[in-house]
Amino acid sequence: MPFGLDYQFGRSDVLDTYGVSLGLSKGFGNGLGVNLNYSYRKNDTGNDEQRVFLNLFYSLPRQRQSIVASTNINSTGSPTNQVTWNYNSRKTIGGINASVGALLGSNNYGITSRLDYTGYRFTTNLSHDLNILGGKNESIGNLTKLTFGTALVFADGHFGWSRPINNSFALVVPNQNLRGQIIGINPSGGGYTARADSLGSAVVPDLSSYSVSSLRIDASDLPLGYDLGGEIYNLLPSYKSGTLIRIGTEATVFLRGLLLDAKGEPVALEAAEVKSLSDPNWQPVTLFTNKVGKFALDGFKPGKYELRINSNQQNVIHFEVPPKQTGIYDIGTLKIPVPVK
Repeated sequence: MPFGLDYQFGRSDVLDTYGVSLGLSKGFGNGLGVNLNYSYRKNDTGNDEQRVFLNLFYSLPRQRQSIVASTNINSTGSPTNQVTWNYNSRKTIGGINASVGALLGSNNYGITSRLDYTGYRFTTNLSHDLNILGGKNESIGNLTKLTFGTALVFADGHFGWSRPINNSFALVVPNQNLRGQIIGINPSGGGYTARADSLGSAVVPDLSSYSVSSLRIDASDLPLGYDLGGEIYNLLPSYKSGTLIRIGTEATVFLRGLLLDAKGEPVALEAAEVKSLSDPNWQPVTLFTNKVGKFALDGFKPGKYELRINSNQQNVIHFEVPPKQTGIYDIGTLKIPVPVK
């Protein structure tokens, strides 16, 4: 039960003003509830102002709809009654929100309607208001308005297409071999905050300046063998700034095969180091065999490699991933030249 009280001292010929307000609310279950607010105020002309606001609402969470009926009664004018239906899409981005309302006063009535759409790269709003005024000044007013907003951002040599920027932004640019793949930013039950796809890189347009923001990268439909790299990035943007984040690597191959020793027996439960002979910047990885000598490892790309067991110069195998190879590549059987010690 909120309660408010205020008093303001006037100066010269301006009178003191003061007011009091009281609110009551009650929920009845099944989405039904009521709010009642009363306020009294003495204005600077010495006149009393009283207002009563009654709000009855019914919510349907599963359908994401609500109906609100309200009555506004005040001592300075005629009462007004309003009924509004609202619908909120389950999708935060990519869904349509709508509302329709009817207003009835003592001498006028009207209808309002709204459609809102927020996409990854633009926002739009369509509204129409009908207002009919009765009495001696009878008139009919119609107002239709369409708004559209989009943005083009630039950071560290890269452009991005986005919905309007509110403060700071992050531009998430996938590696060249990931272009066209759907990569989402900050997944939730309502979808993604931003998305990289065939239309370009992802732009997160609403980062708060001087506040730490975490971006989580999601690519559940990424083809097997492709490497997304890091999945979580923490940012501290400055005032109205842009931050570039590069994601993904050149990996396109999921490698699997069978490792045998010099006698043709499976090399079971053994670790081996794999280095690239084609790319000096490629970080070595550790390969593990199972009980029957089989192995599987992602993060590879076309090129020549070296497999070494126990750092033994003699236990070295060279193999190659063919050019333009993507997805699963079964290299077959690799046989080490000398027995494993």
